[in-house]
Amino acid sequence: MNILWLSHPFRKDDIVSNRDAVWVYTDNELREGGGEMKEFMRGIENCHALITRETTGKDGYFREDNIERKKRSIQNHFNALQIRIKQGKLAILPSIEINEAIIEMDKHAPILSETFKKGVETINKFKLTTLI
Repeated sequence: MNILWLSHPFRKDDIVSNRDAVWVYTDNELREGGGEMKEFMRGIENCHALITRETTGKDGYFREDNIERKKRSIQNHFNALQIRIKQGKLAILPSIEINEAIIEMDKHAPILSETFKKGVETINKFKLTTLI
């Protein structure tokens, strides 16, 4: 069980050639927009979305309305990722995208941001540490 944080953008050939890994990306509830790479990742079985927005665009981040439904959605996506990690999959997470999501959620939806951060903390418990 392990997770890996990457700061550079994922490449299609890495995703296709590393099918045993779970490539995590952030997405909106509509699963629309986001460019060519997001469209590609939505169609690949070894990719996993974490929902950070309601819609596309800079103003698409969650707002604090219908909080319980949105909290459940965030938690469900983290729970599904956690299951894949427990099955022995390497989860590769995009540090820049996730940090950006946390910053924007802190601004617009602090309650939901806390739910998202708890999900990240839970996933980070699966990170292996090596001693040199």
